[in-house]
Amino acid sequence: MKNGDVPVQSGPLDLASGSATVSVPATQPCTHLLEVSSTAAPDAKPLVAVAGAAVDPTHITPHSPPPPTSTPSGPPPSPNSPMCP
Repeated sequence: MKNGDVPVQSGPLDLASGSATVSVPATQPCTHLLEVSSTAAPDAKPLVAVAGAAVDPTHITPHSPPPPTSTPSGPPPSPNSPMCP
């Protein structure tokens, strides 16, 4: 997937030689996510591996503006309170 939402390629990999190469073009700043899954046996649990790459990450721009900042109101939580209410 490119930038988390655009599938670039999909399909089977031929691992008969023991390995395979996946390549995708990257002509602009972006991120790529690779997910490979395998079901070696029909009754086996699927195996999934993921990998990611960023191309020119310092120039990737956000898709939407950041959320507005807010200041907490009320007293701080006591040391005995849970972290997440």
